[in-house]
Amino acid sequence: MDFETQTIPDSILDKYTKVCTCRSISRKTLKEAIHNGCTSIPQIKEQTRAMTGSCKGKNCASKIVALLKEMDAL
Repeated sequence: MDFETQTIPDSILDKYTKVCTCRSISRKTLKEAIHNGCTSIPQIKEQTRAMTGSCKGKNCASKIVALLKEMDAL
């Protein structure tokens, strides 16, 4: 079996990739919020509670902005 050519499906990566580690918010949760109409940092923050942990977004805000851009929500 060639493990180097195998890839992990995005759905699994999204479920287990924590973007906001203070609040344990997954990439999947953020994507769902964006699909439900969130198009800005304040909307994401309100709907998911991301960026409200001890770091106040210092560790995750740039990742969330990148995800918004990736999904053409900005």
